[in-house]
Parts: sequence; structure tokens; C-alpha cells
Amino acid sequence: MKFIKNKCPVCEKDTKKKLVYKKNLPSDIRKVDYSGRKIPDNFHYQMVRCLDCNLLLADEIYDYETIISLYKRSNFDYFGELDGLKKTYSNLFNYIYKFNIKKGSFLDVGCANGFLLEKAKEFGFINISGSEINLKAIDSAKSSIKKFIHQGPFKANIFDKESFDVIFFAMIIEHFQDPNTFLKDAYKILKPGGMLIGITHDENHILAKILRNKHPIINDEHISVFDKNTLEKIMKKHDFKVLKVGNLRNYYSIEYWFKMMPFINVIRNIILKVLIICKINKKLLGLKAGNIYIICKKNNNEQVV
Repeated sequence: MKFIKNKCPVCEKDTKKKLVYKKNLPSDIRKVDYSGRKIPDNFHYQMVRCLDCNLLLADEIYDYETIISLYKRSNFDYFGELDGLKKTYSNLFNYIYKFNIKKGSFLDVGCANGFLLEKAKEFGFINISGSEINLKAIDSAKSSIKKFIHQGPFKANIFDKESFDVIFFAMIIEHFQDPNTFLKDAYKILKPGGMLIGITHDENHILAKILRNKHPIINDEHISVFDKNTLEKIMKKHDFKVLKVGNLRNYYSIEYWFKMMPFINVIRNIILKVLIICKINKKLLGLKAGNIYIICKKNNNEQVV
């Protein structure tokens, strides 16, 4: 396995760092699982704290080609959670109304099988687009949605400049080797006055502080783990006007919430069997359990050249 050094994306320099969690990675790359919403396996990079901006980040990471190949071949098997995800993410569409954003064109970066593109269409967007690396996710998309999904890593040059009224991303900025390139590209293709809606994990949440590296957000997919302050800093760095930062209410099945808890497997399996017997395992439960959302706007007077 090849590794490359990583630097703080907020400071973009080799600042002083403090070791937080020692590396815990498998010796065999075939044991690495980049499937979305998997049961935590406790694998993670060596994580350090930037002493300038307080961001938690990986000290070194797999090389770019390895990361892309892992995402490309990973499983897409969380169909049972799509109703909850649709409800969670589409609730943020209320800010489109609140800030009078046009419902012309919508882009979801890291769109999986396009479940939110369906909601965007229902919401009234005329043009929808998605970007997704994982082949199995795209294969599972509805035929009416699949044609709007671009397969591969997100790049601005596959879209026209200043062509989207709203760009949405959820749980991807922490995965990027370089979040700055992503945000620069998003800025280029967002219309003046357009909205960027983002969701990520909160490294400062009480559960993250208690569980530390046993928390699911500390894993071998997450390169940068933000909190509200560091997320707002990197957005402002790219000239986005931050309108709102808040705690997200996630809707998942009760079964999923228990799967993500750091139980011993035997205990977890017993709990899951009880939930199934009681026929409540698929019931949606909304909790503010450690994710944050950010609502940003591109200034009307900005023109991309």
C-alpha cells in the first residue's frame, strides 16, 4: 500500500500538529471496506490536531489511485435507509425557500443512486445532475434518474461555469484528499446568488468526545474531520457567504442506530434480534446525534473567469 503525506486543508501549510490517535489500518488492502454506512470496523489513519486551526486530520493517507479504486468497487447496500436519508436531506430544502433561491438547476455531489435527485425533481427543480464514483450505486439508480448521474470523481470541467442554482453535498467533504479543490470547483459552477448546502460530521459533538476513536466518524475513509468552526473557516476561505450552521436531525431506522453503536458483536446481534422480533427495527427515529449542516451563498456580484 502506498501512502502520501497530508496537510491541513484549512491552513494549507505544515503547521504544528499534535498526535491524537495512532494509526490502526489493516496490513492487507483487500480488508479495506469503503462501503457507505458499514458497521464500524475501527480502522483509521493516524489522526493529528492542527494547532493553528484545531482541525482533526489524517497525518498520511492512501494515495489517490488507491482511494478512488476503493470507492469505485465498494458495496452499495443501504437501501433500507433511503427513506430516512431522503427525509433528513430534503428537510434542508426549506432554506431554498427561506433565502429565495431559484429552482432551476440542482447538483448533488456524491449522489449515490440519486435518491435526492428524485426529491429535488419533486421539489420543483427543472434540471438535475449528480456526480458519483461508486458503480454499484449508479447501477441501482432508477432508469429515469441514472441518465443524470456522471460516474467518476467530481470535477468542475464536466459542467458549465455558473450553471447551478443549488449544489448539495452530504458526508463527502471529510473524504476528499483536498477539500479546497472541491470547494473551488463548486464555486466555479455555482451561479452568482446560488446556494451551497453541505452536511458533514461534527468532531466536537459530545458522543465524539466520549467515544473518541471508537466513534464511527474516526475511520479509514475520513481524511479531515470538521466541527462547526473549522467547517465555517474553510467555506469563508473560498469566499462563500455563510448563512447558517446548525445541528442536523438525522432520520435512520432504529436498527441502523444500534448497528453504529460500539457494542461487542454478540451484544449487537442480540439487540438486533430483539428489535426484529418486536417489529420496530425499521421504524424511523430522528436524532441530533453528531452531524452538522452549513448553508452558504455565492455573492451576486461575483463572476467566475
